[in-house]
Parts: sequence; C-alpha cells; structure tokens
Amino acid sequence: MEKRISSESLINQLGLDITKGEDVTKAQTLKQHRRAISYNVSGDYYYTTTNDGVRKQGKTKEKLADVLFDYYNNITTFKKVFEEAIEDHRKQVAERTYEDYFDTYNYYVDNELAKKNIKDITPKYIEDYIFKKCAEKHPKEKHLKRFIGLLNIVFTHAIRESEVIFNPTPRTLAPFRPTLTYDVKTAEDKAYSIKEAALITDALVNVINGSKSYDKTIKAMTILFALNSGVRVGEIPSLKWEDIQGNYIHIHSQQVSHNVNGHIEYYFLNSTKDEKRHPQGGRWIDKTENISLLLEYIKKMQAEAQLNTEYVFALSNGEWCTVRQIDNAHRTICKKLGLKLTNIHAIRMYFNSYVMTENSVADKAQYMGHSPRVNLDCYSFADREYTDKVGETVNKVIPPLTNLAPAIKIA
Repeated sequence: MEKRISSESLINQLGLDITKGEDVTKAQTLKQHRRAISYNVSGDYYYTTTNDGVRKQGKTKEKLADVLFDYYNNITTFKKVFEEAIEDHRKQVAERTYEDYFDTYNYYVDNELAKKNIKDITPKYIEDYIFKKCAEKHPKEKHLKRFIGLLNIVFTHAIRESEVIFNPTPRTLAPFRPTLTYDVKTAEDKAYSIKEAALITDALVNVINGSKSYDKTIKAMTILFALNSGVRVGEIPSLKWEDIQGNYIHIHSQQVSHNVNGHIEYYFLNSTKDEKRHPQGGRWIDKTENISLLLEYIKKMQAEAQLNTEYVFALSNGEWCTVRQIDNAHRTICKKLGLKLTNIHAIRMYFNSYVMTENSVADKAQYMGHSPRVNLDCYSFADREYTDKVGETVNKVIPPLTNLAPAIKIA
C-alpha cells in the first residue's frame, strides 16, 4: 500500500519555518511541485515525478524534499557528482577498490559537504574542510590520501561534465601532516619472521599429509607456493600449466573480482597488479626445488582425480580456487598457530625481507614484480639470469619439504 501526500502536506510535515530565509526558499520551491508524493512500503522510500516527468525518490521525506529542491534549483551537489563519478570509474577498478570508495566517502563526507553545490566548492573551502576532518579524526597519511584521491576523481568528472572549470583539491599533503597520525611499524608488524614462516610451513605439511580432501589439500598447496615464491595472492589462482616453462615460471596474470548484483564473480586478467591492466609481459620466477616438488605433487593429484584442467591450483570440480578461499585457508592456519599476523600479504613481505637478503634491490624488484618507479624502474623480461640468483638463495634459506608424504589418491 502506498500513502500519497501533496507538496503542501510535505511542507507542513517537514515543519519548515517560513520566517527563516532557507526554509522560505525551500517551501517556495516545494510549492511549485504539482505531483503527488507516494510512499513505497516494500521498498521503504518516498517517490514522486517532477513537473517535467523525471522520477525522484528519497529514503525519507526530508531527503526527497532535498532532492526536489536541488532539482528545481538546478543544483548539482557534491554527493550527486560523487555517485556519477564512481559509477563511471567502476569500469576501471576492481570491486574491492570500488567498495573502498564508498567507505572513504562515508568516513570523510558529512552532510554539509554532501549537499554543497559543486560549483561553490573553492580551494579555500576544501582546504578548511580537510583541516576540520583531520582535527576530528587524526587519520593516517595513507588514509587521507584515499580521500584526496576520491576528491580528484569527483572533480575530474565534474570538469569533464562541464559542472566546474577547475579542480580545487590540494596538490600536497604538507599543510595537513602535523595533524595526521603516524605509526612506526616494525618488521614484526608487517612480515612473518623466518621462525613463523617455518611454523606455517610445518602446519601446512601436516594438513596435506593428514587430509583426504582434494580441495583442502590444494588450498594448503597455494599457501606453500606463496611461501616459496613470494607471488601476490591474486597471481596464484590464475597460474596455468602452460606458464611452467623449464626451470622457470611465467607470472603474467591475476584473478580479479567483480560484484554483479550482490554476487562476487571472478575473472582472469592477463596482466599483473603492477602492470595496471596493461600487459607488459609479466615476470619470471625460478622453479625452485620446493616449488618443483609441489608441482609434481599436484600433477599426480590431478592425474589420479582424472582432472583435465589448465589451472595448476584447480579444485576437485576442475575450476580455479579463489583469492578469498586462499585468504580464508591462510587465516585459519595462522589463528590455530596463535600468530599475531593473519594477513596473507605478510608472506610476501617475509619473502622480500628475509628470504632474498642476499639479492640486490634491482633483483628483488624484478622477481617480486614491484613497481619500477619504486624499485629503480628496472625491468628486463628477456633476461632471466636474475631468477637463477634468487632461486639459489631460496633453495638455501627455505628448508626443504622433506616431511611431505608421497602423493596419495584422495577423494
């Protein structure tokens, strides 16, 4: 059932004080609205059609009144541009990044900024606004950078749509740094120690040796592969048998996710994270002794299960495992061991900081696939000599998987 009210009733229900300038303006605007306002019970929102036939809705009567006021006064609010900009930007980013935009918006953007006309936002206004938020929240620099990035996306979109002619977003964080929070993280806060990595390895080997579940074994194998290679978690599910070439492994793809009507879908992307969705040939890593053992083990498992799949870390149904499944398996192991860190990125940090201690920054950059800009801008995919150097170090530092039982037939 829908409850219908007139614009006059809406003005009365909102309790607008017609002696105040802002309320007078809003009341006069709403009086021009000639269409009935209805309430949708199932959707729990109010809606109407403007005088020129455009449907508008709001979660509450107050919000619908604001929408109508902005529409009839030709006001383009910051919130409206944000929603348009992020929806347009969604095609260019992963689903997790898209969701992060809304988290950042909800954290920093209050009602004042959300309702402000985009044309009225000046460099002075936005600078004062950021100072206010920094004083309230004392964010970390990395977190504030997300908000600055969000502002740039919004105003770049506004410029493109001819809503504004310049971007008022600050070009530097320097003025705000005194109000930010800085945590000095130790190595223990970011990476597993060699001892912790050994504990995880032993626990995973025990899982494999004691499990008769194909999928549980494969998930344990993915984490062992990460510990022995330092690759990103998204680069593990997308690894194919054709990427194993002689003594080397070609890392050139990743699994990414996308939210489709509330359901997470995963798809193959033929580029790594540092390549920014523009394939540049990927990178090569060494097929070390432990990795060779893992690959042989998986080959036997797939043969016994009669799995015909292109993916190395395929589940029992032949489909690739997902990043979320690897994350969950890793977190479960770490919690059982009572480890402080449960973020799988700690494996990558461990590999870079403790395993490759004898390798140069340039070798690390190539092997790990870091940004060239951060790691001396050094990439040479044709030359694989650096993989031999890192491979020798890996074989020397990481203990061999001597306790891994021979592959057995599992259901």
